[in-house]
Amino acid sequence: MRILLSGVETSNKGAELMFYAILQELEKSHPDAEVYIRRDMAKQGLDYIHTSIRLHYIPKPKLSTLCSKLKITSILNKLGLRSAYLNNYCPIKNLDYYIDGSGLLFSDQRIKTIRVATSLHYQLRHLHKKGVRIVFLPQAFGPLEKECTIKAIKALDDYADMIFAREQVSYDHLMKVVKNKHKVIMSTDFTSLVEGTAPNKYSDLAGKVCIIPNIQMISKGILTKERYFSILHEIIATCESTGYGVYFLNHEGKKDAALISEYKSVYGDDIDTVSGLNALEVKGLISTAYLVISSRFHGVASSLNTQVPCLSTSWNHKYAELYKDYGLVSGVLPLDDIEKMKEIIVAAIGKDNHDAVKEQLTKAKGGIRQQAKEMWHKIWEHA
Repeated sequence: MRILLSGVETSNKGAELMFYAILQELEKSHPDAEVYIRRDMAKQGLDYIHTSIRLHYIPKPKLSTLCSKLKITSILNKLGLRSAYLNNYCPIKNLDYYIDGSGLLFSDQRIKTIRVATSLHYQLRHLHKKGVRIVFLPQAFGPLEKECTIKAIKALDDYADMIFAREQVSYDHLMKVVKNKHKVIMSTDFTSLVEGTAPNKYSDLAGKVCIIPNIQMISKGILTKERYFSILHEIIATCESTGYGVYFLNHEGKKDAALISEYKSVYGDDIDTVSGLNALEVKGLISTAYLVISSRFHGVASSLNTQVPCLSTSWNHKYAELYKDYGLVSGVLPLDDIEKMKEIIVAAIGKDNHDAVKEQLTKAKGGIRQQAKEMWHKIWEHA
């Protein structure tokens, strides 16, 4: 079996965790599989991603790379001429599966131009004609209101074999747009099957509050940088007032590292910062925390599926919906009411509340993992 992976990468630890989840599933179900991923998507992980699966890193197509450097593609697009033929959409011969593991791609927040949707259309159509089975793993969808976003979804509607929505809101967004409704299936985040490995060098951080920032809280227009820093400062002060130490965990890469560094320079807070871990180590470290307060989606997911109570700040519906999967009302902090936010944090740290949440997460774990197993079973039914 030959599989081309898309949407996963190694600079963002959430995307890398999904990469690991796919590789670990294939190691169990299809140990003879060959997996292909673009080298530039896995650049950061080339030295440490290890798997028994035959994993191939493929370069960008030379023609499209050259055309991009010479700005030929952009010139053709400005002239209204087709440039799609410059791309090699199926670089692997005898490909069986195209599997996309994007966390959130199909949204008005992400797809900005018709050209992106057009390129996706040509790519999926080409794969479909080759008889490749096209699967979009559980991810968030929506809002889907702009013309370019709807056109991108139409490409999935026309050519994908299976489209997994990660939660009800995403499912509802898709069902309003797609015609082939039988292709849309709801299944929760699939990284619950991945076990983390806590690094021994950070054992002194066990039992503390892990704070995971996210540059997208600013770049998506949810908060100004000054406001976000102020909220982080209030979060840290509230946790420390209860007697619990805190530390920053960089869940992304250079951008979040720079964000943390700038925050510390503004407030002068002497807070431990953990950076440079791979996705398995990130999940492992999260599992040792007393409480996690995360602005990164997979920081929340890793916390909940390792039975660590978690609160979050949010820039998309996917955060609130994830708590529902675990039988929790909500863990999204009200950023417009600082006093209420502090009350929620203090309550979450309190032993009775903390123990009750851990008990609920333990109850939910089996069902969450079963959903992921059933998802993979559906995908391989036609293998």
